[in-house]
Amino acid sequence: MKKLLFVILLIPSLGFGQKANSELEFEIKSLKNKSEIENYWTSIHKDDQSVRGKVSDEQRQMDRQNIKKMVLMFKYHGYPSGFCYGCNPKSEFTNNFTPNIVITHNLVNEVSEFMLPILNKAYNDGIANEWWYIHNLRGMLRARYGRDLYEKTKENIPQYLEKLKPFVKDSISYDLSIIDSLYENYDRNLNSILISDRIFSKKQGGIRHNIYKTKEGKLFWQQVYSDDSFHFPIEIYYEPKSNQLRYGLFDDVVINEILVNNIPKITSEN
Repeated sequence: MKKLLFVILLIPSLGFGQKANSELEFEIKSLKNKSEIENYWTSIHKDDQSVRGKVSDEQRQMDRQNIKKMVLMFKYHGYPSGFCYGCNPKSEFTNNFTPNIVITHNLVNEVSEFMLPILNKAYNDGIANEWWYIHNLRGMLRARYGRDLYEKTKENIPQYLEKLKPFVKDSISYDLSIIDSLYENYDRNLNSILISDRIFSKKQGGIRHNIYKTKEGKLFWQQVYSDDSFHFPIEIYYEPKSNQLRYGLFDDVVINEILVNNIPKITSEN
């Protein structure tokens, strides 16, 4: 099977529109009044929308910069309330639309999890919109487990949080160097998978399913959407305790032709 070479060249200290963390912090800390703060949120929103469409390095860079801007806005000016750019003021999704679309467009789930304590506080304080809060919880969970585990309801919030608990710290942090390290680690780990052998690729229902096999023999499943976005590839392996395939969201062709030949103890009946 062919090998797909895909290398992300994103360096936190360089690239499109990137400022040093200290300069960015000074810029946001210096916002003096409500008008300047609202205008800054508006600029984040416009920057986000300016790069939507097909995923590109420019889009990834802008999305990452917006995450860092947003964390500093939370740190110095709090979670936005009573102001909404880009949505109908009468919408149930108001308060505030911009932070939620920035988080939704973030491709690195560990960064979203890093921000979750901030979102938790905003929700518990009655500031964050409930629909968007649950939407973001569901997205984080899907990225971790490869599928939706619960309905998107208020009653399921405790279950979402319990499932995410192993990956989320209790305390709030605004440290941009941690965010940079999470992005660097993501890029390094992603590249190590995507430069390995792609042993299967099939497009179904508008989503391309790729399976990669690393030199260590591990298998990873990647879903690529029509705009070229994707979540981090998920490892596929056999769980002897439950006698089943982890992430068994595959059709018979994948199971019979690919997994049976690459995962010990897997049979077509599993």
